Amino acid sequence: MALNDKQHEVLDHLRRGLSLRQIANLKDGMPSPSTVMDWVRDDPKGFGVQYARARNIGLDELADRLLEVAGDKTRDSGCRRVEVDALKWYLSKMAPKRYGDRMQQQEISGPGRRTLQLVFVPAGAELSGSTLKALPEPEPVDPEPAEPANSTEDHEFCNFGDGEQEAESYASDPDPGFCDFS
Repeated sequence: MALNDKQHEVLDHLRRGLSLRQIANLKDGMPSPSTVMDWVRDDPKGFGVQYARARNIGLDELADRLLEVAGDKTRDSGCRRVEVDALKWYLSKMAPKRYGDRMQQQEISGPGRRTLQLVFVPAGAELSGSTLKALPEPEPVDPEPAEPANSTEDHEFCNFGDGEQEAESYASDPDPGFCDFS
């Protein structure tokens, strides 16, 4: 189905990073957000594809806007910070692979052929949920080789389900919480 003039106009505004609500409020005669979503639903292979592309381009426009706001020294720093944080949050939710915090994941095989998933979180990232706990900062590495430990006093044991494996613990945290692989 061919696109009408209003649909082309909506797509142009979406490519500039405007929301559907902003577009509806631009001037009289602009479609409501629900009308635009009806167009997407009614023509998923025509308008729906164009809509998705326009939204994607609009996200890049918002990322450019974020950089402009962050660098605008004429505005109050508190206002800039709020707008930058809001744009960062929005972009990270709408396109997490492009604009979200990057986390690397790696799977390794543990004892008993159990698969363990390691998650490397960027410094300063906030962790939530019961599955991840922030680890304390490791002590700086001494260039001198350490004497081998003769006891298990400086170590914790991790239960992998079918035996125990020794893992170094952090002396400053009596319950580091990083050994639960079940």
